[in-house]
Amino acid sequence: MHLLEITPYVAFNDFNFADSYQSIKSKLSKFKIVHDGPKVEMGKEYPSLYIQDIELLIVFVEGGERVRYFEIDNDVHHGGMNLHREPLSKLRLLYKKLDENLEKLNDGIKSPLFGIQITKSEIRNGNSVLVYSNEYTNEPPISEDDIINYFMK
Repeated sequence: MHLLEITPYVAFNDFNFADSYQSIKSKLSKFKIVHDGPKVEMGKEYPSLYIQDIELLIVFVEGGERVRYFEIDNDVHHGGMNLHREPLSKLRLLYKKLDENLEKLNDGIKSPLFGIQITKSEIRNGNSVLVYSNEYTNEPPISEDDIINYFMK
């Protein structure tokens, strides 16, 4: 696989947000898929694929018709920068200039303009990058009360 690039709200590398579970799975035939099953978020099951070789998680909408988001813990580029390796402080300053709606998170940033969320990686030295679809952006936000109610069931 070549340089991993983000095209906001359109594609992540060779994968389009409009691609189905089956079409992406066929594109990944040369990679070892180490997880092929549901990812459970707040009681909902979403089809997902995890490719360890490139540390890429692909999560689809409930029926698998299109991609909900990509999450990568490896080198990924946007605007000529490696989002995995650049310090969060530098990325925060840059994206603040580019996106007036930039959201500062406890451990990173979220850019609605570019459809990305960058946080400190929990599995590698560097950043984890979530590249999300328009559909994901339009999902109702999950409140702290929603989380508490979910776990109290």
